[in-house]
Amino acid sequence: MKKIIVLCVFAACAALAGEIPTTNLFESTPWILLTGSHEVGFNWMTTQPANSWLEYRQDTNSEWKVSFYSKYGLKDGNTLYHKAYVKDYDPKKPIWYRFVGTEVIKFKFFTAKYHPEVRSEEGMIKPVVRPDGSWTAAVFQDVHAQNDMYEPLLKLAGEDVTLAVSNGDPCHYFNSEEDIVKLLGIPLSFFAKKGIMATFVRGNHETRGSHARYLPNYITLRNDQYYGTADLGFARVLFLDSGDDRADFNKQYGGSIDFDPYMLEEGEWLRKEVASEKYKKAPWKVVIMHIPPQTGEDTWERAKPHFEDQVPTLVKAEPDIVICGHDHRYQYYNKEDAKKLGFSFPYVVGDTKPLERATVERLDVKENELALTVFRGDGTTLTNEVWRK
Repeated sequence: MKKIIVLCVFAACAALAGEIPTTNLFESTPWILLTGSHEVGFNWMTTQPANSWLEYRQDTNSEWKVSFYSKYGLKDGNTLYHKAYVKDYDPKKPIWYRFVGTEVIKFKFFTAKYHPEVRSEEGMIKPVVRPDGSWTAAVFQDVHAQNDMYEPLLKLAGEDVTLAVSNGDPCHYFNSEEDIVKLLGIPLSFFAKKGIMATFVRGNHETRGSHARYLPNYITLRNDQYYGTADLGFARVLFLDSGDDRADFNKQYGGSIDFDPYMLEEGEWLRKEVASEKYKKAPWKVVIMHIPPQTGEDTWERAKPHFEDQVPTLVKAEPDIVICGHDHRYQYYNKEDAKKLGFSFPYVVGDTKPLERATVERLDVKENELALTVFRGDGTTLTNEVWRK
């Protein structure tokens, strides 16, 4: 009896000291984001502080490759949140992945101590681009914490979707780590569970709340920015960050935002992008941004650094379609209607909750055809536009 008590005490002390490994080290399905033409970012969680890294391959007969995140010479470690980039991604192939982790017992200089390596179950993301170069995106916007809308809207968009786009405002604000995981991480992991690649475009509500500035700790970005491009099949896609719809001096922020210089920097980048040969030679040009383009006396405070600076660039660039959200009411302007507003491109604005009025935008990209279909949650088709070259 005394021996059993001693063993129990020893086991309890060992557990407290971290000597007994956690049964399930990996918390949940990861969120996996397309971050470039040939780059994907993986984000995952562990239940205990750990050093963890990614193993991946795009051919079942090939060896597993390894990727880990490091910055300023230090590998990511002793944390619950992990990320890694795959920089040799082929969007025409599936990608298989698994995570390796060593739970931390002690993490000090000269005395680092870990549990043995453990591996997660394997996962797979289907190709973004089909063998013929075509692909299909489903664009979601303004879900505003109604996570149960993703599944029915995805069903409307179709099971053959190859890319899911979160186009801003999945939340009301990010006041905590829990907000980010629950309202962005979990929805993005929903697509990973279905084997669908996702990507993220920041909306104005992700800029709000005390934890908003820590968002990059939990997601993978495009060259360390929220904006960027990807060449997918026959299209060059521009993912633009609209910033916030209120000015830096707005009293609601108490002096905590500094979007004016940031938006001007993005504007400089945008001008270089649309002047590039890659943009000019792309058969189709697609822009995805949260806040719709506006000119003149718009209804939002942020006129100068965003609309007055970037929209003229887009007008000169003449993209084939611009997909937006933010306004909480469905709008579609074909090219002729858009011309009356001073734009050179058609654009669509998606709607929001409740589900019956919420929209999902389906974009089909082929060599000689671009198609936009907008579905409303009640099953209605609002837009069915096809452009051919």
